[in-house]
Amino acid sequence: MNFARSALAALLIPTSATGGAALAGGWVEADVARVRLLAGEARETGELRAALDIELKDGWKTYWRAPGSTGVAPEFDWSASANLKSAEVLWPRPKRLESAGAEFWGYDSHVALPIRVTPEDPEKPVELDVQIYFGVCRDICTPLDLELKRSLTGEQASVEESRRIAEAETLVPPDGAAAGVTLGEARLIGEGVRRSLVIELAESGSFEAPEAIFAGPPSLVVGPVEVSHEEGGMVLRAQAMAFGKRDWEGAPISVTLLEGPFAAEARGEIKLVAAAP
Repeated sequence: MNFARSALAALLIPTSATGGAALAGGWVEADVARVRLLAGEARETGELRAALDIELKDGWKTYWRAPGSTGVAPEFDWSASANLKSAEVLWPRPKRLESAGAEFWGYDSHVALPIRVTPEDPEKPVELDVQIYFGVCRDICTPLDLELKRSLTGEQASVEESRRIAEAETLVPPDGAAAGVTLGEARLIGEGVRRSLVIELAESGSFEAPEAIFAGPPSLVVGPVEVSHEEGGMVLRAQAMAFGKRDWEGAPISVTLLEGPFAAEARGEIKLVAAAP
């Protein structure tokens, strides 16, 4: 069991819902949600378009990929798929939500997560077979463990599915460079479990007082991020808990900025800095 699943088990009520795999885009039903895989057409690059479509019952919510210190990101296991080189899940902009007195970044009601699928052999279909483990919350939280299957041929499965995928893709925050945002130095300061995180961003002035969401290794738990404007751009500061024994130098991270209709995501790497004497 990895760090994320261990943390999720500690947070959630110790019950779960499981479901059999749905074929040809059918829904996999659970008590409080239903999930399906959508199939779209191929891109000119050879990538195949797909999405994970999640419908939650009234009042239920689920987590974003970096929900914050009170939630754990979903997990995806694609190892049972055939002719699959890679599957990258994209994340539409989240909402700040609350459940049982705790705040987190996530989704309510209905969300579709676009997937960029790259086949091993472009001349053959990709047989997606994914095991999904994620939490859903209302007054209580519970984990769902579901398997979904879908054959991707690169041809449009239906107008409705292609429309749903396209809508979801428009909600994914753009790369920071397109919005004039670049991530400079990201310093993880200190030793041991409790540390400080300081991230410098250069930006073109599109954002005045954005909310900033940090995403990085699951074993680096980051608290609320404070944003300040300083000479040369913005500086983000947060307290962090660094669990496990690992070399944090060079670990990949991202920062997502949200303000009104504007959003952008910048990526970079962690630089380790010893604590001040």
